Amino acid sequence: MGSPTPYAHQPALLVDDFESAATLFEAACQVPCLEGLYIKWSGITDLKPITTAAGIRRFHLGPSARVKSIAPLGELRQLSWLGLEFLSRIRHLDPISQLVGLEGLSLEGSMGTTWRVTTLAPLGTLKSLRYLSIANLRSDDRSLTPLFPLTRLAQFRHATWWSQSELDQIRCRNPGLAA
Repeated sequence: MGSPTPYAHQPALLVDDFESAATLFEAACQVPCLEGLYIKWSGITDLKPITTAAGIRRFHLGPSARVKSIAPLGELRQLSWLGLEFLSRIRHLDPISQLVGLEGLSLEGSMGTTWRVTTLAPLGTLKSLRYLSIANLRSDDRSLTPLFPLTRLAQFRHATWWSQSELDQIRCRNPGLAA
């Protein structure tokens, strides 16, 4: 995820291989009192099972080219941390806009491949964010202005291709932002 781990010293399930994706993912989501789930990479196609994990607060999904929709994530309003890495079929981030309690969000492309989305506009509702990473993520509108409502950021990771004037605006609006 390239970020400070929100899983340290917390009850969580870390799995390196989800080749038998659907069955293992469904089983993991039904673990009682599951607070965190970190999936390094997967062949998962449907995220609906994550909605059964009522106590989940932290969720990371690594590269998963078969995921067709992130709509189920919009139901996880209890999340405090969400990490998504190179979900190549996902172009619209709208469901994330419902996660207004998020404190940490990581939306990243992979090491060698940029993740392309339509816009960052859905992120403007996430006013509790303190950590945001959009490393190797590009939006079709090429704009960071949807992030201007965010004023609590302490860390912001981004690629160098974003507009310097927009980056300056984000820094200005987030006085606690690390340089």
